[in-house]
Amino acid sequence: MSDDFFKQKRVWSKYKDFILDYYLTPYLEKVKYLQKPICIIDCCAGPGSFEDGSDGSPLIIAKHIQGLYNRHVNIKGLFLEKQKRLFSRLQKNLEPYSAFVEAKHVDFRNYLDDIRSMARSSTVFLYVDPYGIKELPFSELSEIYRTIIEHNSSVEVLLNFNSAAFVRCALVALKMDRQGFDSEEGDDEESFCGAEGMSTEQMDVIAGGSYWKEIVSAPELTFLEKEEKITESYMKQMNDYFRIVRNYPVQHKYGRLPKYRLIYGTRHEDGILLMNETMYKAREQFLKEEFFDGRLFDERPLAESKDISLFATRLFEIVREGGPTSRRNLKLVAMKEFFCCYNNSDYSKTVEKLLKGFEGMKLYSRSGKPRINDDESLSAKPFKQH
Repeated sequence: MSDDFFKQKRVWSKYKDFILDYYLTPYLEKVKYLQKPICIIDCCAGPGSFEDGSDGSPLIIAKHIQGLYNRHVNIKGLFLEKQKRLFSRLQKNLEPYSAFVEAKHVDFRNYLDDIRSMARSSTVFLYVDPYGIKELPFSELSEIYRTIIEHNSSVEVLLNFNSAAFVRCALVALKMDRQGFDSEEGDDEESFCGAEGMSTEQMDVIAGGSYWKEIVSAPELTFLEKEEKITESYMKQMNDYFRIVRNYPVQHKYGRLPKYRLIYGTRHEDGILLMNETMYKAREQFLKEEFFDGRLFDERPLAESKDISLFATRLFEIVREGGPTSRRNLKLVAMKEFFCCYNNSDYSKTVEKLLKGFEGMKLYSRSGKPRINDDESLSAKPFKQH
């Protein structure tokens, strides 16, 4: 990691922190009713703040915890940092929150057993935001994920997966041309793979298998396509432990290779509904800054405009093909295809259009009303009246 990494918060980091900050409010309000201790673990905490005064993830998390702690909720924060110079700053920054947070000078990879133990009895939110990829050993992280199944635990993860760096390091490991790596904007490339690069065995540990070799060595795939397929394969493994896994590509500029992917895993439907709303807002903020701020009109590309006709058609098809379903379940199914492209309001308004009849398509609600809640059943055929 370069010495100036924490001098100021970079543009793309603002979106990552926005997602973390925005999501924690509704998440904590939900899980407090589980009546179990809550622990938020920042696995690669850093110093807590940037030299420009911006809050890092530890201060963002600590401020959220403070709100619930003051309301007598059993909640704490655990912040892990392995670099001594960063840990000293972290301790100082967290002093005002010492009643409910703890900082540890440790590599989180050596703390996995403790995290597993906490996950057995607590509600855990795991935030994993390393600088590179060496600190993302899937084979070790999966031990935490396995606790979810073994103990029916409430564990969610928000993970910063530097998929572009993974592909670059994989190309190095396979001794292939690494042209296409987006290494500008101050990336310290050597920190990702090390001066000597990484071995195929090391890449297997990070990836959780050897599937990456076939993807990275495929000559017909572009660098971006390799990055996308690696992300999809990594997420597929997480699906063995989490019911729902989605990702958000954090970019510096529109149309560029993602700086990294924020991967979110949850077992609960509420989680993905909340995260969809969160990542939708981050995406809209990014597009606004790229194509509207400082302009008279919103100049976003046509591909980024909402196509309500297409959206309504897919919602109608899901109900027609799958049979009667609640509006809530319709959202969950549609979000596999439209994750963070439409918000809760879009779903509600589009379903209402379909209940009134829209472009030759019509849905029916059990109540017969066009304005419904998420629990009401929908059908492509009229319900029988008793």
